[in-house]
Amino acid sequence: MASLGEQSPHFADGAGDGGAIHPEPAGQHVVHAYLRWRNKNARHPDVLAAQRRERARIRSEVFSAT
Repeated sequence: MASLGEQSPHFADGAGDGGAIHPEPAGQHVVHAYLRWRNKNARHPDVLAAQRRERARIRSEVFSAT
């Protein structure tokens, strides 16, 4: 039988938790919170496309001037 530290590399063993095995990888709650925020604050695909076109236009002006 493996010791607690040898269970799996994605389990978080915090220094102050007595070697407890956590069911979720460390930081997963942060990722989920960000994804919830991103989904709630999603922009319309047409707006995103317009922003990409504007950035490309600016890049082409910068590189054509040199």
